[in-house]
Amino acid sequence: MKKILSFPQNFNFGVADADLQVIGEQATIDNEDSQPTIWRNFAEQEGRVHKKHSTNEGIDRYNRYKEDVQLIKKLGTKHYRTSISMARTLTKDKKVNEKAMKWYQDYFKELKKNGITIYATLYHWELPQHLSEMGGWKNKKTIEFLVEHSRLVYK
Repeated sequence: MKKILSFPQNFNFGVADADLQVIGEQATIDNEDSQPTIWRNFAEQEGRVHKKHSTNEGIDRYNRYKEDVQLIKKLGTKHYRTSISMARTLTKDKKVNEKAMKWYQDYFKELKKNGITIYATLYHWELPQHLSEMGGWKNKKTIEFLVEHSRLVYK
């Protein structure tokens, strides 16, 4: 049998998602007072997304994260990449959103408890809508938000 593809012995196979794709943005707005994102705004515009599907519901990771962790574990996966949304971690006035940070801490503790290594993406197309309205990435304030968000995630 001819070997077609091989990976180095230390290659880390894993799974990935993005917070915004799975969490259910409406749940974060309702439960954490998180900020609406540019994706939500984009998806709600006529003709942009098939059947106007939005980020509002996701797969309810917000309430079902323990079940999701068990599914990852059942796959035998030990490496997991997800994003941490700036629209959740910071308020409009750049203060820490304690409710969101508590949720992330609980989620990451659950992953670690189950032997899953976490790889974090700091930005995955979920810019808070209010920053977009101020000019988005062309506005220095957006960079200041990203820097503060990065500090929070690091802590």
